[in-house]
Amino acid sequence: IDFVRKRCPDAIASVEIIDRLYSDHFGIVPADAIPAGRSFNPDVIAALETFLHVPVTRLMFHAKASVIDELYYLVPQRFQNRFGLFRSDSRLLQLMAPDTNKAMALDFVCKSYGINRNNVLAVGDNANDLPMLQWAGVSAAMANGPEHIRRAAHHVVPSNRDDGVAVAIERFALA
Repeated sequence: IDFVRKRCPDAIASVEIIDRLYSDHFGIVPADAIPAGRSFNPDVIAALETFLHVPVTRLMFHAKASVIDELYYLVPQRFQNRFGLFRSDSRLLQLMAPDTNKAMALDFVCKSYGINRNNVLAVGDNANDLPMLQWAGVSAAMANGPEHIRRAAHHVVPSNRDDGVAVAIERFALA
């Protein structure tokens, strides 16, 4: 966090622990620092250091696309790939443990409940979804996702804004 803040003081840092979002940022977030159509609403606002005594699910930085471009280049240089880096939007950089991804999470859940991966539908729209789309028995990419994500999926469904997830569920899970 300190490394990023020294180089990009306008970047907004937040941490996700399990399913809660923590940040030390309070106030209005510049529109060009958060993904379109999304808001920045942390569950808890306090000094980030107070949350770092437990394992963090992911660390996120929100900033202008040009700042995220710079961080995407600088972080691996400084930390020698000790993190998995994902960009799910041009204004959001996510850092996680290097061997962590959505496919691993699905695999864990499926093994815990005795579900065969061939019976799993995964729906995604960006690079952080790629391992999950490749792992699942049936995968659908959103039409608004990058071309390489659409090519990696078994199917392409309408965009997020056009109820693509609902279409995928209706076509592939409920059919």
